[in-house]
Amino acid sequence: MPSGRRIEGRVLVVEDNPINQEVVSTYLTMFGCSYVIADGGADAIKAPESNSYDVILMDCQMPELDGYEATRRIRRREAASNALRSPSGLPPRNAAAPPPTPRPGTRPLSLLSSSVHGLKSSSGNVGATRLAAMCRMIEFHAQENNFEAAQACLTSLFEEFDRVNEALLRETEIASDCPAAAQA
Repeated sequence: MPSGRRIEGRVLVVEDNPINQEVVSTYLTMFGCSYVIADGGADAIKAPESNSYDVILMDCQMPELDGYEATRRIRRREAASNALRSPSGLPPRNAAAPPPTPRPGTRPLSLLSSSVHGLKSSSGNVGATRLAAMCRMIEFHAQENNFEAAQACLTSLFEEFDRVNEALLRETEIASDCPAAAQA
């Protein structure tokens, strides 16, 4: 078992590939987790109705109902029942709330570091590797409390973010023109 630590918890695994299901189930068993496997997005949105899970591991690319849409539907149901949890399991921040202000004694760049950390992960998930690399560099500078270096990278980051955003919007438009996407 990796580093001898047991995690324990209840996991919903949403994966349509039998080999991936086997790999994930092996690791979850090694970590001491109980799990349920859903073969696709449609099964995934039904599973939380009858059981509670500590974590949902969601495959994003599945036929019929992909992981993104399945997640949106699960989150909508959670929101409707006031059971919404953030991806980390912590209570979600109110989207309308103002950004947090630094607490006395905290490094002023810690908020920047945590913000670009999330963007770094999201960027990597959609294949925006250059944006993810820029976030990684800003995160490093922020953790080193190097304001000037972090600030110097921000302009490039904003430009790259705009470029990625435009590319994703074009991809969304292309996908919506596809007859199969229109039926979904």
